[in-house]
Amino acid sequence: MLKKASLGALCAILSLAALSCGSQEPARPENGSEPVSAPASGTEAETEVFSSDVNQLPEPELPDMDFGGADYQIYSEWVYSSSSLFPADLFIAAEALNGEIVNDAVFNRNLKVRERFNTTVKKVDASMSAASLILAGEPLDLVMSDGVELGYAVSSGAYQNFIDTPYINFDREYWYPQFVEGTHVDGRVFFMPSEICLDPVINTAIFYFNKRLFSEHDLDNPYDLVDSGTWTVDEYLNLVKTVHGDLNGDGIMDAEDLYGTLVKTEFRFGAYLQLYFGCGKTFTKADPDEGRIIVTDGEFCQGLIDKIFDVFKDKTVTKEWDGYEYTEYRRMFAEGHALFCMDEIGAMDNYREMEDDFGVLPIPKYDVEQQGYFHRVWPGVGMFAIPASAPDLDKTGIVAEYMAWISHNTILPAYYEITIQQKRTRDPRDIDMLEVIRKTLVFDFADIYDTHLTNWFWDSYSYHSYALRVGASWKYLTKRNQKFVKMVRGLD
Repeated sequence: MLKKASLGALCAILSLAALSCGSQEPARPENGSEPVSAPASGTEAETEVFSSDVNQLPEPELPDMDFGGADYQIYSEWVYSSSSLFPADLFIAAEALNGEIVNDAVFNRNLKVRERFNTTVKKVDASMSAASLILAGEPLDLVMSDGVELGYAVSSGAYQNFIDTPYINFDREYWYPQFVEGTHVDGRVFFMPSEICLDPVINTAIFYFNKRLFSEHDLDNPYDLVDSGTWTVDEYLNLVKTVHGDLNGDGIMDAEDLYGTLVKTEFRFGAYLQLYFGCGKTFTKADPDEGRIIVTDGEFCQGLIDKIFDVFKDKTVTKEWDGYEYTEYRRMFAEGHALFCMDEIGAMDNYREMEDDFGVLPIPKYDVEQQGYFHRVWPGVGMFAIPASAPDLDKTGIVAEYMAWISHNTILPAYYEITIQQKRTRDPRDIDMLEVIRKTLVFDFADIYDTHLTNWFWDSYSYHSYALRVGASWKYLTKRNQKFVKMVRGLD
């Protein structure tokens, strides 16, 4: 018998992750808690104490179960990662201890699972699509795949409503309850991220900043701006316009000169999208009648485009980078050619040999009145789905919950440790910043499913006109969004 999630429980999940739609200020969660802001500068992150030793953790309240030595089979498909050191499937299984702290944390987590439930976590590598295997009756326990690909695949009927899975505590932060808020249709969620795999954190866009350039230009400490709530889009743009120059004196601004900021313009990674979500905005919100509706505000969107357009298009202060090849882009920041660089957390791999010290910052708020910071997650990150062929949902649910809980307390801090150690100078405030970012990840239905809204939305920046792209295509985009809503509603 399935242990169904009650409507009341689902409402509690949604209230914990409530985000605003169509207003300038993000809504406060209904339970009265505050949106996440930065802890005081120079202090430890205001979060629970992480343990590096899985055996020292207090056990969660889960019943004893013995699965008789059977494998716990997790299908693992290749997933894009901005990190060369931490591909998504690394977090599923490790063959042996090797002294690398993330690898060893994964190995010890899976060993603990085997001791607790008498089941061995086994990674099933992709030989054919997960949906094909499931529909052929392959008894998989869990699937990890690209979120966008899962968005396509759910129409096949290969996956079950995740909310129906027993033992999973969807209100826990290691299940990203904000994903449910941003993507559910009438309580239906057919795939979701989890800290079993840190791919969502690794592939979230942030700002890197060059500490030497901040010091040489006598600029305010950007950590203090975050702490005080004054790290805003306007503050960022003002700083960008402060630091730039023709370093080689040839009269041409090229990759060897100094810029205020480096930003990506490839549409799915585009800076405008990251800043829009950073302003507390989303594409859609839940609706009791329509399932999900598009809620983008044309006046606000055009205002944001106008605010950033002239600065980003000024080739003397900004270097825009179009395309998927970022080697030169990252070289420029690593060699001290920019005050800021927008990149994913996982891209820190590329800066470990950087001579200048650097720091990390959240995406700026729209203004000082905005409560908290927000960060759009790249929709193609590794996510999990419950196969229709899962032989035992109790086993699927209880092991997944246990793995996610251990991962949050051991693998996440191990990743922080190795990531920050790559810097020339270790600064605990970067851990504070990473925690602010992790706690404020945003997911959206129209971004993950192929509604085309992401494409049109990016075009509105490229065309310098929300009305010309999104506004003019509103009926088409609404119809396409409803196509996917109808598909999800028909899966029960």
